[in-house]
Amino acid sequence: MPTLKLNDEQVVELVRQLPKAARGEALRALLADPEWDAMMAYGGARLADALVTRGLDPAAMSPDQIEQAINDIAEGR
Repeated sequence: MPTLKLNDEQVVELVRQLPKAARGEALRALLADPEWDAMMAYGGARLADALVTRGLDPAAMSPDQIEQAINDIAEGR
């Protein structure tokens, strides 16, 4: 199989375009990665730091509020 050179954003966009079943398979492949727990812990800590920097208390936020905050961060708001 040929190798494609894609940046991270391109890979994420391609995954988003997959049918639902294929996205699920991609997620299962990621979850099977032995480094997944460490990546999740690191990401969670970085998210908490970003929220605290914005004066928010991640422990007091609902999942919807956290999702909105992530969207705001991602969009530079």
